[in-house]
Amino acid sequence: MNAGRSNDLVERYVWAVARRLPKQVGADVAQELHATIADMVEARGGGEEAVREVLVELGDPAQLAAGYVTKPRHLIGPELYPTYVRLLTTLLLVIVPLVLVVTLVAELWDPVDGVPLGVLAGLQAAAQTGVMVAFGVTLVFAVLERYGVVPGAAGGRRGAWDPATLSPVGGGRQISIGGPVASIVFLSLLLGWVVWQRSHSVFHVDGEPVAFLDGALWDAWVPVFVAIVVAGIAIEVWKAVSGVWTLALVAANVAVNTAFAAFFVALLGTQRVVAPAFEGEFERLSGEQFPGGVVAFAFAAVVVGISAWDSVDCILAWRRRRREAAAGARTAAGAAG
Repeated sequence: MNAGRSNDLVERYVWAVARRLPKQVGADVAQELHATIADMVEARGGGEEAVREVLVELGDPAQLAAGYVTKPRHLIGPELYPTYVRLLTTLLLVIVPLVLVVTLVAELWDPVDGVPLGVLAGLQAAAQTGVMVAFGVTLVFAVLERYGVVPGAAGGRRGAWDPATLSPVGGGRQISIGGPVASIVFLSLLLGWVVWQRSHSVFHVDGEPVAFLDGALWDAWVPVFVAIVVAGIAIEVWKAVSGVWTLALVAANVAVNTAFAAFFVALLGTQRVVAPAFEGEFERLSGEQFPGGVVAFAFAAVVVGISAWDSVDCILAWRRRRREAAAGARTAAGAAG
Protein backbone atom coordinates (compact mmCIF):
# COMPACT_ATOMS: atom_id res chain seq x y z
CA MET A 1 0.00 0.00 0.00
CA ASN A 2 1.12 3.52 -0.65
CA ALA A 3 0.90 5.76 2.43
CA GLY A 4 1.68 8.86 0.38
CA ARG A 5 -1.21 8.15 -1.97
CA SER A 6 -3.56 7.60 0.99
CA ASN A 7 -2.49 10.82 2.67
CA ASP A 8 -2.96 12.73 -0.58
CA LEU A 9 -6.49 11.36 -0.94
CA VAL A 10 -7.33 12.47 2.60
CA GLU A 11 -5.92 15.96 2.02
CA ARG A 12 -7.91 16.32 -1.19
CA TYR A 13 -11.10 15.21 0.56
CA VAL A 14 -10.64 17.56 3.52
CA TRP A 15 -9.85 20.44 1.16
CA ALA A 16 -12.94 19.67 -0.94
CA VAL A 17 -15.08 20.00 2.20
CA ALA A 18 -13.35 23.01 3.75
CA ARG A 19 -13.33 25.12 0.58
CA ARG A 20 -17.12 25.07 0.52
CA LEU A 21 -17.37 26.55 4.02
CA PRO A 22 -16.86 30.06 5.37
CA LYS A 23 -13.22 30.72 6.27
CA GLN A 24 -13.94 30.97 9.99
CA VAL A 25 -15.53 27.51 9.91
CA GLY A 26 -13.40 25.73 7.32
CA ALA A 27 -10.20 25.54 9.41
CA ASP A 28 -11.98 23.99 12.40
CA VAL A 29 -13.86 21.52 10.21
CA ALA A 30 -10.62 20.53 8.44
CA GLN A 31 -8.93 19.77 11.75
CA GLU A 32 -11.93 17.80 12.96
CA LEU A 33 -12.15 15.83 9.72
CA HIS A 34 -8.48 14.90 9.80
CA ALA A 35 -8.91 13.45 13.27
CA THR A 36 -12.14 11.65 12.38
CA ILE A 37 -10.72 10.09 9.23
CA ALA A 38 -7.55 9.01 11.04
CA ASP A 39 -9.58 7.24 13.77
CA MET A 40 -11.88 5.54 11.22
CA VAL A 41 -8.95 4.37 9.08
CA GLU A 42 -7.09 3.03 12.14
CA ALA A 43 -10.20 1.11 13.20
CA ARG A 44 -10.15 -0.61 9.78
CA GLY A 45 -6.53 -1.61 10.04
CA GLY A 46 -5.01 1.21 8.00
CA GLY A 47 -3.92 1.20 4.36
CA GLU A 48 -5.15 2.82 1.17
CA GLU A 49 -8.17 0.58 0.81
CA ALA A 50 -9.29 1.54 4.32
CA VAL A 51 -8.92 5.22 3.41
CA ARG A 52 -11.11 4.74 0.33
CA GLU A 53 -13.75 2.91 2.37
CA VAL A 54 -13.81 5.70 4.98
CA LEU A 55 -14.12 8.43 2.37
CA VAL A 56 -16.92 6.59 0.57
CA GLU A 57 -18.69 6.18 3.91
CA LEU A 58 -18.35 9.91 4.66
CA GLY A 59 -19.80 10.61 1.22
CA ASP A 60 -19.71 13.45 -1.29
CA PRO A 61 -17.69 16.40 0.10
CA ALA A 62 -20.32 18.86 -1.11
CA GLN A 63 -23.07 17.13 0.84
CA LEU A 64 -20.88 16.77 3.90
CA ALA A 65 -20.02 20.48 3.76
CA ALA A 66 -23.71 21.34 3.51
CA GLY A 67 -24.24 19.64 6.86
CA TYR A 68 -21.91 22.12 8.54
CA VAL A 69 -23.81 25.15 7.22
CA THR A 70 -26.38 26.33 9.73
CA LYS A 71 -27.98 28.95 7.50
CA PRO A 72 -30.41 27.28 5.09
CA ARG A 73 -29.82 27.96 1.39
CA HIS A 74 -32.55 26.14 -0.45
CA LEU A 75 -33.13 28.36 -3.48
CA ILE A 76 -30.39 26.78 -5.56
CA GLY A 77 -28.83 24.15 -3.32
CA PRO A 78 -25.57 23.89 -1.36
CA GLU A 79 -23.50 22.56 -4.29
CA LEU A 80 -24.37 25.34 -6.72
CA TYR A 81 -25.17 28.19 -4.33
CA PRO A 82 -21.62 29.60 -3.88
CA THR A 83 -21.03 29.68 -7.64
CA TYR A 84 -24.51 31.13 -8.19
CA VAL A 85 -23.90 34.01 -5.78
CA ARG A 86 -20.43 34.72 -7.15
CA LEU A 87 -21.53 34.71 -10.79
CA LEU A 88 -24.72 36.70 -10.23
CA THR A 89 -22.92 39.32 -8.15
CA THR A 90 -20.18 39.71 -10.75
CA LEU A 91 -22.64 40.06 -13.62
CA LEU A 92 -24.77 42.60 -11.79
CA LEU A 93 -21.71 44.68 -10.85
CA VAL A 94 -20.53 44.70 -14.48
CA ILE A 95 -23.64 44.77 -16.67
CA VAL A 96 -25.94 47.08 -14.69
CA PRO A 97 -23.45 49.99 -14.42
CA LEU A 98 -22.57 49.60 -18.12
CA VAL A 99 -26.21 49.81 -19.12
CA LEU A 100 -26.73 52.80 -16.84
CA VAL A 101 -23.75 54.70 -18.27
CA VAL A 102 -24.57 53.91 -21.91
CA THR A 103 -28.23 54.84 -21.48
CA LEU A 104 -27.41 58.08 -19.67
CA VAL A 105 -24.95 59.09 -22.39
CA ALA A 106 -27.52 58.34 -25.09
CA GLU A 107 -30.35 60.10 -23.29
CA LEU A 108 -28.36 63.17 -22.23
CA TRP A 109 -26.40 63.60 -25.47
CA ASP A 110 -29.40 65.34 -26.96
CA PRO A 111 -32.02 65.50 -24.16
CA VAL A 112 -35.19 65.87 -26.19
CA ASP A 113 -37.34 65.08 -23.14
CA GLY A 114 -35.15 67.00 -20.71
CA VAL A 115 -32.38 65.97 -18.33
CA PRO A 116 -34.59 64.69 -15.45
CA LEU A 117 -36.49 62.32 -17.74
CA GLY A 118 -33.23 61.22 -19.32
CA VAL A 119 -31.81 60.31 -15.91
CA LEU A 120 -35.00 58.45 -15.02
CA ALA A 121 -34.78 56.54 -18.31
CA GLY A 122 -31.23 55.51 -17.49
CA LEU A 123 -32.17 54.34 -13.99
CA GLN A 124 -35.16 52.45 -15.36
CA ALA A 125 -33.03 50.70 -17.99
CA ALA A 126 -30.44 49.73 -15.35
CA ALA A 127 -33.11 48.40 -12.97
CA GLN A 128 -34.83 46.40 -15.71
CA THR A 129 -31.49 44.97 -16.80
CA GLY A 130 -30.68 43.94 -13.24
CA VAL A 131 -34.00 42.14 -12.89
CA MET A 132 -33.56 40.34 -16.24
CA VAL A 133 -30.00 39.27 -15.41
CA ALA A 134 -31.04 37.99 -11.97
CA PHE A 135 -34.02 36.13 -13.42
CA GLY A 136 -32.03 34.60 -16.27
CA VAL A 137 -29.12 33.43 -14.13
CA THR A 138 -31.45 32.03 -11.46
CA LEU A 139 -33.47 30.18 -14.10
CA VAL A 140 -30.38 28.58 -15.63
CA PHE A 141 -29.04 27.55 -12.22
CA ALA A 142 -32.42 26.07 -11.32
CA VAL A 143 -32.32 23.99 -14.51
CA LEU A 144 -28.74 22.87 -13.79
CA GLU A 145 -29.78 21.99 -10.23
CA ARG A 146 -32.67 19.90 -11.50
CA TYR A 147 -30.44 18.23 -14.09
CA GLY A 148 -27.92 17.38 -11.39
CA VAL A 149 -24.83 19.24 -12.59
CA VAL A 150 -22.08 19.19 -9.96
CA PRO A 151 -19.26 21.79 -9.94
CA GLY A 152 -15.94 20.22 -10.80
CA ALA A 153 -17.26 16.68 -11.17
CA ALA A 154 -15.60 14.70 -13.93
CA GLY A 155 -18.89 13.16 -14.95
CA GLY A 156 -20.69 16.45 -14.67
CA ARG A 157 -23.70 15.04 -12.83
CA ARG A 158 -24.63 13.58 -9.46
CA GLY A 159 -24.30 9.87 -9.05
CA ALA A 160 -22.41 7.30 -7.02
CA TRP A 161 -19.57 9.30 -5.48
CA ASP A 162 -16.01 8.03 -5.99
CA PRO A 163 -12.92 9.39 -4.15
CA ALA A 164 -11.04 9.11 -7.46
CA THR A 165 -12.96 12.16 -8.70
CA LEU A 166 -11.45 14.42 -6.01
CA SER A 167 -9.63 17.41 -7.43
CA PRO A 168 -6.06 18.27 -6.35
CA VAL A 169 -5.75 20.60 -3.38
CA GLY A 170 -6.04 24.19 -4.57
CA GLY A 171 -7.07 23.16 -8.07
CA GLY A 172 -9.83 21.42 -9.94
CA ARG A 173 -11.04 24.05 -12.42
CA GLN A 174 -10.23 23.89 -16.10
CA ILE A 175 -12.48 26.82 -16.93
CA SER A 176 -11.74 30.03 -15.07
CA ILE A 177 -14.87 31.91 -14.09
CA GLY A 178 -13.59 35.06 -15.79
CA GLY A 179 -14.09 33.64 -19.29
CA PRO A 180 -17.78 32.81 -18.89
CA VAL A 181 -18.41 36.14 -17.13
CA ALA A 182 -16.85 38.07 -20.03
CA SER A 183 -18.86 36.07 -22.57
CA ILE A 184 -22.13 36.57 -20.66
CA VAL A 185 -21.49 40.31 -20.45
CA PHE A 186 -20.75 40.51 -24.18
CA LEU A 187 -23.77 38.44 -25.21
CA SER A 188 -26.06 40.38 -22.86
CA LEU A 189 -24.86 43.72 -24.20
CA LEU A 190 -25.17 42.48 -27.80
CA LEU A 191 -28.74 41.36 -27.16
CA GLY A 192 -29.51 44.62 -25.39
CA TRP A 193 -28.07 46.66 -28.25
CA VAL A 194 -30.29 44.91 -30.80
CA VAL A 195 -33.34 46.00 -28.81
CA TRP A 196 -31.91 49.41 -27.84
CA GLN A 197 -31.01 50.50 -31.38
CA ARG A 198 -34.68 50.43 -32.43
CA SER A 199 -35.32 53.56 -30.38
CA HIS A 200 -31.84 55.16 -30.29
CA SER A 201 -29.57 56.26 -33.11
CA VAL A 202 -26.86 58.71 -34.09
CA PHE A 203 -29.15 59.79 -36.92
CA HIS A 204 -32.59 61.40 -36.55
CA VAL A 205 -35.17 62.32 -39.17
CA ASP A 206 -37.94 64.69 -38.10
CA GLY A 207 -36.94 64.07 -34.49
CA GLU A 208 -37.28 60.28 -34.80
CA PRO A 209 -34.27 57.95 -34.45
CA VAL A 210 -33.18 56.03 -37.52
CA ALA A 211 -32.64 52.40 -36.54
CA PHE A 212 -29.43 50.74 -37.69
CA LEU A 213 -30.94 47.30 -38.37
CA ASP A 214 -33.53 46.78 -41.07
CA GLY A 215 -37.02 46.45 -39.60
CA ALA A 216 -37.83 43.35 -41.68
CA LEU A 217 -35.37 41.33 -39.61
CA TRP A 218 -37.75 41.41 -36.65
CA ASP A 219 -40.22 39.12 -38.43
CA ALA A 220 -38.03 35.99 -38.13
CA TRP A 221 -34.32 36.64 -37.91
CA VAL A 222 -34.21 38.56 -34.63
CA PRO A 223 -36.27 35.95 -32.71
CA VAL A 224 -33.86 33.24 -33.90
CA PHE A 225 -30.92 35.44 -32.89
CA VAL A 226 -32.42 35.95 -29.43
CA ALA A 227 -32.88 32.19 -29.00
CA ILE A 228 -29.25 31.49 -29.97
CA VAL A 229 -27.90 34.20 -27.66
CA VAL A 230 -30.00 32.96 -24.74
CA ALA A 231 -28.69 29.43 -25.39
CA GLY A 232 -25.16 30.82 -25.48
CA ILE A 233 -25.64 32.57 -22.14
CA ALA A 234 -26.99 29.34 -20.65
CA ILE A 235 -23.89 27.47 -21.87
CA GLU A 236 -21.61 30.10 -20.33
CA VAL A 237 -23.40 29.73 -16.99
CA TRP A 238 -22.98 25.98 -17.29
CA LYS A 239 -19.23 26.50 -17.87
CA ALA A 240 -18.97 28.68 -14.78
CA VAL A 241 -20.80 26.08 -12.69
CA SER A 242 -18.99 22.99 -13.99
CA GLY A 243 -15.47 24.43 -14.05
CA VAL A 244 -14.36 21.42 -16.12
CA TRP A 245 -15.08 20.22 -19.64
CA THR A 246 -17.44 17.24 -19.79
CA LEU A 247 -18.62 15.51 -22.95
CA ALA A 248 -22.12 16.96 -22.59
CA LEU A 249 -20.76 20.49 -22.08
CA VAL A 250 -18.41 20.17 -25.06
CA ALA A 251 -21.25 18.95 -27.29
CA ALA A 252 -23.53 21.79 -26.19
CA ASN A 253 -20.78 24.40 -26.63
CA VAL A 254 -19.91 23.19 -30.14
CA ALA A 255 -23.61 23.10 -31.09
CA VAL A 256 -24.19 26.70 -29.98
CA ASN A 257 -21.00 27.89 -31.68
CA THR A 258 -22.06 26.19 -34.90
CA ALA A 259 -25.54 27.70 -34.70
CA PHE A 260 -24.10 31.16 -34.01
CA ALA A 261 -21.70 31.00 -36.96
CA ALA A 262 -24.27 29.52 -39.35
CA PHE A 263 -26.84 32.14 -38.38
CA PHE A 264 -24.58 35.10 -39.12
CA VAL A 265 -23.27 33.62 -42.37
CA ALA A 266 -26.83 33.02 -43.58
CA LEU A 267 -28.03 36.41 -42.35
CA LEU A 268 -25.22 38.48 -43.83
CA GLY A 269 -25.20 36.46 -47.03
CA THR A 270 -28.91 36.57 -47.84
CA GLN A 271 -30.56 39.48 -46.04
CA ARG A 272 -30.45 43.25 -46.01
CA VAL A 273 -29.13 43.94 -42.53
CA VAL A 274 -28.61 47.70 -42.39
CA ALA A 275 -31.76 49.79 -42.73
CA PRO A 276 -31.95 51.77 -46.03
CA ALA A 277 -32.83 54.92 -44.07
CA PHE A 278 -29.66 54.58 -42.00
CA GLU A 279 -27.53 54.09 -45.11
CA GLY A 280 -29.19 57.11 -46.70
CA GLU A 281 -28.48 59.35 -43.72
CA PHE A 282 -24.89 58.10 -43.56
CA GLU A 283 -24.35 58.91 -47.24
CA ARG A 284 -26.07 62.30 -46.94
CA LEU A 285 -23.99 63.42 -43.98
CA SER A 286 -20.63 61.86 -44.90
CA GLY A 287 -20.79 62.01 -48.67
CA GLU A 288 -19.64 58.38 -48.78
CA GLN A 289 -21.57 55.19 -49.38
CA PHE A 290 -22.01 53.04 -46.30
CA PRO A 291 -19.46 50.15 -46.55
CA GLY A 292 -22.02 47.47 -45.81
CA GLY A 293 -20.29 44.70 -47.77
CA VAL A 294 -16.94 45.21 -46.07
CA VAL A 295 -18.49 45.39 -42.62
CA ALA A 296 -20.59 42.25 -43.25
CA PHE A 297 -17.62 40.22 -44.50
CA ALA A 298 -15.39 41.32 -41.62
CA PHE A 299 -18.08 40.58 -39.02
CA ALA A 300 -18.85 37.15 -40.51
CA ALA A 301 -15.14 36.27 -40.59
CA VAL A 302 -14.71 37.26 -36.94
CA VAL A 303 -17.79 35.31 -35.81
CA VAL A 304 -16.82 32.16 -37.73
CA GLY A 305 -13.22 32.39 -36.55
CA ILE A 306 -14.12 32.82 -32.88
CA SER A 307 -16.73 30.05 -33.04
CA ALA A 308 -14.31 27.62 -34.69
CA TRP A 309 -11.47 28.46 -32.30
CA ASP A 310 -13.66 28.09 -29.21
CA SER A 311 -15.04 24.75 -30.45
CA VAL A 312 -11.60 23.28 -31.18
CA ASP A 313 -10.21 24.63 -27.90
CA CYS A 314 -12.93 23.04 -25.76
CA ILE A 315 -12.54 19.67 -27.54
CA LEU A 316 -8.78 19.70 -26.95
CA ALA A 317 -9.27 20.69 -23.30
CA TRP A 318 -11.75 17.83 -22.81
CA ARG A 319 -9.38 15.32 -24.40
CA ARG A 320 -6.50 16.62 -22.28
CA ARG A 321 -8.55 16.15 -19.12
CA ARG A 322 -9.43 12.58 -20.16
CA ARG A 323 -5.75 11.77 -20.74
CA GLU A 324 -4.80 13.22 -17.35
CA ALA A 325 -7.58 11.24 -15.63
CA ALA A 326 -6.48 8.03 -17.38
CA ALA A 327 -2.87 8.63 -16.37
CA GLY A 328 -3.94 9.22 -12.76
CA ALA A 329 -5.95 6.01 -12.74
CA ARG A 330 -2.97 4.02 -14.09
CA THR A 331 -0.72 5.54 -11.43
CA ALA A 332 -3.19 4.70 -8.68
CA ALA A 333 -3.57 1.14 -9.97
CA GLY A 334 0.21 0.72 -10.02
CA ALA A 335 0.55 2.05 -6.49
CA ALA A 336 -2.19 -0.27 -5.22
CA GLY A 337 -0.50 -3.23 -6.86
